[in-house]
Amino acid sequence: MKIPTNLVCRSGAVRTVSRLLAGLVALLLVASVQAQTVPTISTQPSSATVNLPGATSATFTVAASGDPAPSIQWQFNSGSSGWVALTPDANHSGVNSTTLTVSAITAGMNGVQYRAVAASTAGTATSNAVTLTVQVVPAFTSAATTSFTFNTAGTFTVTATGQPAPTLTVASGSLPTGVTLSSTSSAGNTSTATLSGSPTSAAGTTVALVLRATNAAVSTDQSFNLLVMTVPAITTNPSNASGSLGETVSFTAVASGYPAPSFRWQRQPAGGSTFVDLADDGTFSGTATGSLSIPRLVSGLNGDSFRVVATNAAGTAQSASATLTVVNSTVISTLAGKAGEAGSADGASTARFNGPSSIAVDSLGNLYVADSSNHLIRKVSASGVVSTLAGVAGQLGNADGGAGVARFSGPSAVAVSPLGVVYVADTYNHTIRAVAADGTVATLAGLAGSSGSADGAGSTARFAFPSGIAYSPDGYLLVADTFNHTIRKVLINGTVSTIAGQAGSQGSVNLTGTAARFSLPNSLAIDASGNVFITDSGSHVIRRMDTTLAVTTLAGTAGSAGSVDGTGAAARFSQPSGITVDSSGVVYVADTLNQTIRRVSAAGVVTTLAGSAGQAGSADGVIAAARFRQPTGLAIDSAGIIYIADTRNHLLRRSGVAQAPSIGVHPQSTLAAIGGSASFSVVASGTPAPTYFTWMRQPAGTTGFSVVSADSTYSGVNTATLSVSNVTSAMSGDRFQVVVSNLIGANATSLSAALGIGTAPVFSSEASASFRATVAGTFTVAAAANPAATFSATGLPSWASLDAVSGVLSGTAPDATGSPFTVTLTASNGIATNQTFTLTVLPAVLPPAIASAPAATTINQGQNATLSVSVTGTEPFTYQWRRNGTAIEGATAASLALSAVQASAAGSYTVTVTNSAGSVTSAAGVLTVNTAPVITQQPRSVAVLSGASATLSVAATGSSSFSYQWRKYGAAVAGATNASLTLSGSAADAGNYDVQVTNALGTATSAVAQVSVVSAASAPVITVQPAARSVVAGGAVSMEVGAIGVPAPSYQWRKNGAAVAGATNATLSLSAAQVADAGTYDAVVSNSAGSVTSASAALRVAARSYAGVYFGTFASGQGSLAVLVREDNSGVMLGFISGSSTPVIGQSFTVNDSGAFSFAQSSGVSLVVAGTIAADGSVTGTTGGSASVSFSANRAPAGATQTLAGLYKAGAASSGASAQIIAGPDGRAFALVTAGTSADGASGSVTTAGAVSVTTGRNVVTASINASTGLLTGSVAGTINATLAGGGEAALGLQRLVNISTRARVGSGDGIAIAGFVISGEESKPVLIRAVGPTLGAAPFNVSGVLAAPRLELFRGATSLAVNSGIAADRAAIDAAGRQAGAFALGSAGTDAAILTTLAPGNYTAQVSGVSGAAGIALIEVYDLSTAAAGQKMLNIATRASAGSGDNTLIAGFVVPAGSSKRVLVRAVGPGLTPFGVGGVLAQPVLQLQSGATIVAQNTNWTTSADRDAITAGSSQAGAFTLSAGDSALIATLAPGAYTVLVTGTGGASGIALVEVYELP
Repeated sequence: MKIPTNLVCRSGAVRTVSRLLAGLVALLLVASVQAQTVPTISTQPSSATVNLPGATSATFTVAASGDPAPSIQWQFNSGSSGWVALTPDANHSGVNSTTLTVSAITAGMNGVQYRAVAASTAGTATSNAVTLTVQVVPAFTSAATTSFTFNTAGTFTVTATGQPAPTLTVASGSLPTGVTLSSTSSAGNTSTATLSGSPTSAAGTTVALVLRATNAAVSTDQSFNLLVMTVPAITTNPSNASGSLGETVSFTAVASGYPAPSFRWQRQPAGGSTFVDLADDGTFSGTATGSLSIPRLVSGLNGDSFRVVATNAAGTAQSASATLTVVNSTVISTLAGKAGEAGSADGASTARFNGPSSIAVDSLGNLYVADSSNHLIRKVSASGVVSTLAGVAGQLGNADGGAGVARFSGPSAVAVSPLGVVYVADTYNHTIRAVAADGTVATLAGLAGSSGSADGAGSTARFAFPSGIAYSPDGYLLVADTFNHTIRKVLINGTVSTIAGQAGSQGSVNLTGTAARFSLPNSLAIDASGNVFITDSGSHVIRRMDTTLAVTTLAGTAGSAGSVDGTGAAARFSQPSGITVDSSGVVYVADTLNQTIRRVSAAGVVTTLAGSAGQAGSADGVIAAARFRQPTGLAIDSAGIIYIADTRNHLLRRSGVAQAPSIGVHPQSTLAAIGGSASFSVVASGTPAPTYFTWMRQPAGTTGFSVVSADSTYSGVNTATLSVSNVTSAMSGDRFQVVVSNLIGANATSLSAALGIGTAPVFSSEASASFRATVAGTFTVAAAANPAATFSATGLPSWASLDAVSGVLSGTAPDATGSPFTVTLTASNGIATNQTFTLTVLPAVLPPAIASAPAATTINQGQNATLSVSVTGTEPFTYQWRRNGTAIEGATAASLALSAVQASAAGSYTVTVTNSAGSVTSAAGVLTVNTAPVITQQPRSVAVLSGASATLSVAATGSSSFSYQWRKYGAAVAGATNASLTLSGSAADAGNYDVQVTNALGTATSAVAQVSVVSAASAPVITVQPAARSVVAGGAVSMEVGAIGVPAPSYQWRKNGAAVAGATNATLSLSAAQVADAGTYDAVVSNSAGSVTSASAALRVAARSYAGVYFGTFASGQGSLAVLVREDNSGVMLGFISGSSTPVIGQSFTVNDSGAFSFAQSSGVSLVVAGTIAADGSVTGTTGGSASVSFSANRAPAGATQTLAGLYKAGAASSGASAQIIAGPDGRAFALVTAGTSADGASGSVTTAGAVSVTTGRNVVTASINASTGLLTGSVAGTINATLAGGGEAALGLQRLVNISTRARVGSGDGIAIAGFVISGEESKPVLIRAVGPTLGAAPFNVSGVLAAPRLELFRGATSLAVNSGIAADRAAIDAAGRQAGAFALGSAGTDAAILTTLAPGNYTAQVSGVSGAAGIALIEVYDLSTAAAGQKMLNIATRASAGSGDNTLIAGFVVPAGSSKRVLVRAVGPGLTPFGVGGVLAQPVLQLQSGATIVAQNTNWTTSADRDAITAGSSQAGAFTLSAGDSALIATLAPGAYTVLVTGTGGASGIALVEVYELP
């Protein structure tokens, strides 16, 4: 008990007062002892007992007497402070009265003593001490239940409190055997006793006990449950399960135990090794029960294992595992049509049907449909395109005929034969029809509109609403004659018989043939064995008829409708209609009124394949998820796909195998403006199509995605498109992805896409635009925005439209009515920005009209010309001039000015004038360009007998009339001014003749023709051999042979040795050569003196032309190339393989008829090139050798540079550099430059003015082509630096080295002078050869030591052709020829030597010696007297003579004529002559090339030259022999002019030397 502090304080005061009073009382007693009585206790207080809880107060009463009457003071003693007087407090009241009340008693006040003190002046009296006893009722503090495990030792401590501590006992009930309650032990007010032991009885029960806690106060009982638990045991393990995708499967386990155990299902994925606890989610349910359910199987669960763990307080038990097998499900999808939408449209996605009731499939996968309510037969191609095979939609009837003529009436069934004939049960016409592949319809059996049951042929047969038809492999038809309740057989010839059932007798009897009975048989199918399966709709059963016509019931019970899966008669159907059978004999049924597709095994086991009984709909899906609306037709193809006529949905459906979803298009990152919106979309596929989408978000700067919930920011969270609204800057960098599911296969998760923050649109386009009435106009509205904005407009006129994405405003205003229009433009990217826009319509524009066309114009070559046009209409105009239909670059004005016009500019000129209203092309103005004469037929050399006439003739082209002047040895022949010259045949007529043809623009001089007058006949001698020719089939070609003989010879051309009829002229001409004309040709030339046969020449006739210029590249960007193919299919290829710095140079190859070409390149690098030109102008090929790479090219189209197209070659005048350029017709060009072993090349351009520009990787090539001359000048700068001069093939063909002369010391033996030269081409060439000695010694030359009497002899090989040692005999002719050649005049003495002759192509030497072996200085000259012709050259001049110093210097001269530079190889050979048996050679020739007094180049030993490799290559190219180490040589490119070559000996030495000049390409 807690004693109040105020009581303690009062106690001390009492003691003090008592002592004071004691003395006072003693004094008073002495005074009045006889008047007072000492107090006495008359009634003692009694102890009190209080039980808690319960009473909370107690009272103590005392009585005392005395005189005076005593006062009462109660005291207490708690055992710690002795007796203390009480004062009133919360626990005590009446402390000074006879009754003390103790309140709010607590257990802590137990044992407190109380007494009363009675006091007066007479004394005191103290009562007996009494005790307050406080007892607490016992209370159990331990649980009222415990568990022991059967046969397992356990303990449980029972605890109770009370005051005093109670005793614990079992008041009622019996403890299980083996369990006892120990004796009670106490600690303070708490008592404990222990239940312990191993229960051996009462297993699996709860033992009810009453425990009692007893103390002095009271006994307290506790109802106590003792559970005798048993450990769980699995009594039923889960079994393996299987199911189709989308189906529901479950695993069940049973476990015993007490208390009942809880369940925890676990899963181990296929191939895994650990079981993981499951929780209820979208995939699993019942994970904490005895039955685990998987509501919708997905492929990802296949092969997984499942087990359950059963747990209670006694322990756990684990089941055996069970395996789940997931098999592919049948998925129903829509093939064609739209659910609930009837129609007759053909097409793919647009196709519509109206009550399709039957379907058939052919071997190619085409479907045929009886579209009943449309009265049509439809065809669905294997690619899904629907077409109408026969009938007209909505038009019923019975007409036979073509597809658009035929009519049907509610056709209900179709079948197709292997030949593609479609057979139709035309139900409401009561007929069987046949439809050919082209849609033609014929009635096979029955009579339209006449129902009945008659057997017979064709129209004599009768049917009653036939609804089913099947084609037998044996070539006949079976018909379900529904309202006759029979099965009919129809031969292809139309003969009908009844094979099962009896007309008009309805029932369900299983017998054979006509003894059997049916009730409204609807459809039938035939298996591979000939068994027939019939949907007996009125009986709700599936019937089977074997080949003996025995009818049995396969499944269902007649007259009992329903929807029950099961075997045989246990199954139920509801008016089944469509039926089909697969290759294994499994039957499929359209269970029409059950809205399902059923499967019937060969044993009659019926299962539901798709749909849910009694639930109509149109949903695609797996098995029970699919929905149908009265399906009535079925077909199955060889792949096992089932096709369904879903009649009341107006659909064609098909089965398929479930497939997990896959993502075809992933979400794309996008931008949005702050405050704007954005969207992310996914495209996914699967079977069935995915319909479950879960969008996930990963905020910027975080990891992991979480599911997006729909709110004011996000919508479409479970669709294929997630929309994000009210974008904030905090969303920048957020990423989104979507999980796609079709609840079948494993889910597919997309790639993530990011959301970026953009800006609001700001218009950047003008706020106004003008359109012209009647003219289509456009204006582009633009706005800067991130992301890009889309556009819209309000207030546009009806004729205008605005493209939302491109912003293009377009339209054609009919007139200016309503203009201007005020339009509000809106640009939006989630935030809209508006712009007020003004659209003005201008009045209509008048189209251009030609007022005056370009006039016909004639000018002379080189003059200027102007063509012009005048136009009416609305300006502005644009102009484009064309020549011969080809646009002229830059000719875009009303006038076309042409400067320095050349012949190539002649043609027909038109101009197209355009404005916004249209365009018009003028009439042509023809420009005629007068040109100087061009000789097209040269005079021919002729030999005649003395006195016989000879005629020379010439032909030329050019403008205006010609004048002619024949010349002999360059001197005009009086009166010879016609195109032909006839000579009398006198001796004086002999000589060399040419003719000058002149008009106002110039003069052309012919080739020289030699007239020989002989006294006796001479056999023909060939002067010009036929040359090989190539031509494309259809082209013109000619071969020529030149011959002299007296009398004039006749000619006979031969092909492959056989005479060509009519080919009896010197020229063989084929105006349109054919492939058959190809062969080897020669000519037999005859006269009375003999005959001679020419050399053979091949004529190649190509089947097609590949002519053109082709530009292309090497693979992998390794460089570019160009190919030029000429009209005869000969070609040139230039290229540069930059990857290996390899030039490609194919100078001459032929493209064969199949377009193939090849060539080997050995100069510089070794390459083998092969390519093919395709018919479309594309080129492909490869290179091998030093560089292996493929290439491709394409033919350049005709264009403005057509007249410049071709191959151009140029060289440098001061180095060994050269360039080759192929110019194309379309403004493209390719250039290849070389210098020694260095090369570079690339593609570039050429303009109509002839300006070539090519920039390679290391050089810049610029050049100019003169269109009139074909010559080229230019330069190359970079790693190769050179000034270039050259020309096209035609121009270079006319250039030649001319007027070759050599001055040397002439001796005897090896000391004689020998000059060599070569005549190229195909025709003979008039040549003047002079050996000048005496004339050199006279003024103005004054050379000392000249050869006094030169002797000149001309050789071809070892044959001497002519000898001369004085010119007196032919002085006049030689002088005339010298004047023609521009040579100096010979001395009058006539002691110089000269030969004037005509030489055929070949190699020649002119030997000069002294008469009688004399020696001296002589000049050897060779002059070409011919007119330049392509391919005709005198080249490779060589002279062997003695060389020394001073006047003995060996000097050779030659001329490079005006036009283009020439690249020449000059050699001075001394030691190199020794192998040829020449003695006394010049040991160390010194070679010097001069132009006038200027030294151009020099060399003392070719092996030390920087051009050593080029000299070696050039010598090989020219066919020259190999130089020795001591010889000299140089290569130079020389501009037009006269040049001399000086050869001297080192240190004044002399000896025999050979000087050679070779023209190089």
